[in-house]
Amino acid sequence: MYILTQTVRWLLILVLVATPWFFGGVWASVQWLLMFVAALLLGLDLVTRFGDDDRPNLVPSAWLPILFGIALGLFQLVPLAPSWAETFAPASLKWRQELTADANMDTADTADAGQTVSERETPTHVTRSMYPAATREYLALLTLAMAVFVLASVHLVDRQSVVWFFVALGVCGAALSFFGLVQRLSWNGKFYWIFEPINGGVQSFGPFVNRNNAGGFLNLCLAAGIGWLVWLHRNQSWTTGDDGQTPERRRTSRGSSQRRYRQDSGESRSSRRTTSRPQSPDRDPPTDTTTDEATPATKDDEIEVSPTGEQQAAPVEDLMQAYRRSRESAPSTPASDDESPEIVPADLSTAYTAHRAPSQGEGRADDRSDESRRSAREGHRSRSSSNSERSRRSQTRYAMAANPMSYGRGQRHGSIFERIKGMGAGYFGDFDAPRLGSLAIVGCIAGGVLCTASRGSIIAMFAAALITAMVLAMRRGNRGYAAGMLVMLVAGVGLMSWSGQTEFVQSRFQELFENEKAYESGRLPNWQEALQAWPDFRYAGSGLGTYRLVYERFQNRYVPATTHMHAENQFVQSLVEGGVAAFSLLLLEILLTTLAIVRLYRTGGPVNNALAIAGTFGLTSQFIGGMFDFGLYIPSNAMLMAAMCGIVIGRAALLSVWPAESLDAIDSSTSTASGYQAPSMRASRQALSPALHDDTQTLAGEAKSRRVTKSRRSPMQVTRSSLLGLGAPTSVVTLLIGFLLLGCLFGSLEMNKASRIQAAERNAGLEQLSLESRPEVLAAKAAPLQTALPLRWDDAEAHRQLAELLVQQYRAATYHDLLIQQPPEVLAELQAQLEKANEAQSESGKDSPPPLIADLWLRSSAHHLFGVIHRLQQENQTSDIESLRQGTHVEQYLVPAGRHLLLAREIAPTIPQVHYLLAELSAVLPELGSDQIHLERTHVLAPGDAELWYWSGVLDLGAGRTEQACSDWNTSLLLSPSYANNIVESVRGKLTLRQLFADVLPKQADLLLFVIQRNFAQPEMEAVRKRLLQFAEDALPSTKLPDAEYAYVAARIFNMQEKFDSAIPHYEKAIAAKPTSLGWRYEYAQMLLKAKKYEAAIEQATYLARVAPENKSYENLLRQAISDNNRKDLPTINK
Repeated sequence: MYILTQTVRWLLILVLVATPWFFGGVWASVQWLLMFVAALLLGLDLVTRFGDDDRPNLVPSAWLPILFGIALGLFQLVPLAPSWAETFAPASLKWRQELTADANMDTADTADAGQTVSERETPTHVTRSMYPAATREYLALLTLAMAVFVLASVHLVDRQSVVWFFVALGVCGAALSFFGLVQRLSWNGKFYWIFEPINGGVQSFGPFVNRNNAGGFLNLCLAAGIGWLVWLHRNQSWTTGDDGQTPERRRTSRGSSQRRYRQDSGESRSSRRTTSRPQSPDRDPPTDTTTDEATPATKDDEIEVSPTGEQQAAPVEDLMQAYRRSRESAPSTPASDDESPEIVPADLSTAYTAHRAPSQGEGRADDRSDESRRSAREGHRSRSSSNSERSRRSQTRYAMAANPMSYGRGQRHGSIFERIKGMGAGYFGDFDAPRLGSLAIVGCIAGGVLCTASRGSIIAMFAAALITAMVLAMRRGNRGYAAGMLVMLVAGVGLMSWSGQTEFVQSRFQELFENEKAYESGRLPNWQEALQAWPDFRYAGSGLGTYRLVYERFQNRYVPATTHMHAENQFVQSLVEGGVAAFSLLLLEILLTTLAIVRLYRTGGPVNNALAIAGTFGLTSQFIGGMFDFGLYIPSNAMLMAAMCGIVIGRAALLSVWPAESLDAIDSSTSTASGYQAPSMRASRQALSPALHDDTQTLAGEAKSRRVTKSRRSPMQVTRSSLLGLGAPTSVVTLLIGFLLLGCLFGSLEMNKASRIQAAERNAGLEQLSLESRPEVLAAKAAPLQTALPLRWDDAEAHRQLAELLVQQYRAATYHDLLIQQPPEVLAELQAQLEKANEAQSESGKDSPPPLIADLWLRSSAHHLFGVIHRLQQENQTSDIESLRQGTHVEQYLVPAGRHLLLAREIAPTIPQVHYLLAELSAVLPELGSDQIHLERTHVLAPGDAELWYWSGVLDLGAGRTEQACSDWNTSLLLSPSYANNIVESVRGKLTLRQLFADVLPKQADLLLFVIQRNFAQPEMEAVRKRLLQFAEDALPSTKLPDAEYAYVAARIFNMQEKFDSAIPHYEKAIAAKPTSLGWRYEYAQMLLKAKKYEAAIEQATYLARVAPENKSYENLLRQAISDNNRKDLPTINK
């Protein structure tokens, strides 16, 4: 069983270290493997529980919040009848009825869905989750984190495992920092210089796609590195079994730790001395009323251990008497709080050698009563107490002078500078290779966090260092480490400066104060919008993983090409997805982890102190970083955070039932690595187990033997409970582990299916196929998705993407048919136009297809078919409509696309693109219902999406609803001017210029100026441009912009109208507000040159040429201004 336990430990640490190198485990193809490995480790843990295992059946209290979180996710997936849903999922039922019920629709041909439209008006079953497939994914990841949490709290709590955890994560963090820095300095656009990034690599660091996630992971590695550094400086050696103390201090520490443990557990000193001991034949057994009755030793248990480790039969009583005499000859004095309570297993063979040949007098010297024995011991302690106290103080003073870093101060006398000098000398004088290496690793990781340029992670690191230093400064014996936090940060800043990343990091923070658009599209507005969804899902949330599907309904601003998959705030996302229940469980978990850290601080000792400091830094950094990032939602960060919290909580929970020295001695005493032979040690503990309950006996096997003694009565049941640990029957603990094992297996299967869908979506690359006109290419892209979708039929996003691919296939096939139908002379002309277009594109880099190609591409679109059918309906051309609806391409592509869209709407009704596509296909597929209903739902679900408002206007105009189309386009332009050119092109020839400016374009001067510059700048449109500029000038009073932008817009409008005197004060005001805007200053200088104000023009041009000497335009402007200024003084020659 020891081999299995070690296998679990090392595999778990290996998984934690390896996962970040696979892009943080963000891909489902990695996640299903992680879940399978977690299931394997849980299975090995179950095997060890059924074997010769001495672990208590203890359930740390911190397990419960996460288990309840998993139960909450399962509850969100339970299908409820409508009557039950009105009580347990009212908001989900309301939203589904609002977004799926179509009263005026006929029965749809939805064989795949298996339902008619009338049946879907009130869903037969409703889940609380708005998207069950996403909830299953997040529930699987939560189960994975819980599995790691449990395994770490059980298998990584002993000294050896904690130290190797620190070492492994520290080295991993340093390697990630080094690799990330090297990759950034030699970035070629690919991860590992091989793999193409899907979403771009500008925001990446190392193997992490998102630099914020990298910063969060490195902060956790930094916490582990700090723990390793602290542990090394509290120990003289970091090998297992050596606590770095002298024998005298170790004995002192043992006595002190035992007394502290007895006080924590409520046991009095007298009760421990009345514990039952092995009885001689002529002595009556004493009565023990305070502890469990020990089982007397039998002849089979009378085993002695020779110095060579061989087992020999010997009286147990003789062995224990020799051990007592050796213990009583050593001073037993109290220890200070900052000394280590941990011990090394005592060598039983040494005790036997000291009592190799006892005399008969010694063998019968125990005829005295127990009372006389206790009196003799008390007298001996009383006589030696003063000498022991003086000796302890002397040793403490010497240790403080020799190692001031461990005691938080330097010399007692002298100035503050002398004391600091003494601290530094003692600190650096104790350096060896491991300590120097750990310090270098910590500095490297701190520099890596800074080089990520993740603002949230950098703030979290500095805040965590400050809070940890404050905690340490309040604890005697740890104050020196508070100054060490400053050294760590200085080392990190030095690495950042050496690598040349300082300016880049500074620019990232300057964006917070200079880029107002970044704030508008940033996190805070998104949180405000998302919290508006919380009242509808107040108690149990909208479903894990559904944040992106519920917040957009309340977003009234346009954020192009951005979808917030996460809130980037752990607390906001938990409140939206899990309601008050998940939010309370999250806070409870944080509270229990904090209490566990406090318990470790109070217990003391090298391992406990190091783990407490690492836990303080790690928890604080993730608490603060979790307010700005979603790092804990990716596997690498979640697993490492779970492991660290599991170690802290598992060790603190065990300390509530075990003394600290026994907790660390168990592992070392049962392993061959400690220098003992396992069979002989086990036999010795069995022989000595009835006699190891005396307060003067602190053998490493004491806790083990005490538990073996109790196990003879009951199967290691822990009946004591505390705030951090709950005693539970063996069946309950086994059931919990089995439950997690099954959860990991099901999660692995789920993520395996999701990985196939994810791979098919990546292969499709829908974003790059919007202009693809080859049907065979589109068919090859859609085939993998069609194959993988049946494995996960309720993936709404996959149904939507497949529907869009089918619509694109229809367009490509139709375009190909239209192209073939063109006459030969047209095709020849078209070929010549394509050659010219390719040459122009190679020169300018802009893709401008020939007019005929653009016209054919427009006529092949689904929205054009939508308009044609509506026009034929207005003309009552029924036969033509039916011929269009029964076309080959419609049956082959659009009909299946409609079915997939219906399924996507049923599964996740809050995806706005699905409703728009249903509206677009509703004309050719009448079973989909009225397009107006779908467009209204699109507007409800995406009120801030300027793109969807534009396309809605296109459909409304095609359906003959001109006023509605103008309203849609007006809303789109109010959100963003991005589609102004498309709108002008769409209304060209269909609306008058007066309608365009009165009904479509908003009364905002900046927007009107944008439209004029982009669409009416041609010389032949000068008359129209002047009218439009006057219209823009009239809109200036109603325009609301920041002062600088308003002044520039007004100056630009007056400049284009050649009203120079009115433009000059506005330009001066705008430039005074933003002196670094060189473009505005360049326009101002050009206008001054036109207005023949040469001196002012020279002044502005000189400034531009001095600030940007590499810009030839500025240099040419200065030369022209000087030349014109000189020419004006020349006399005029009259002919």
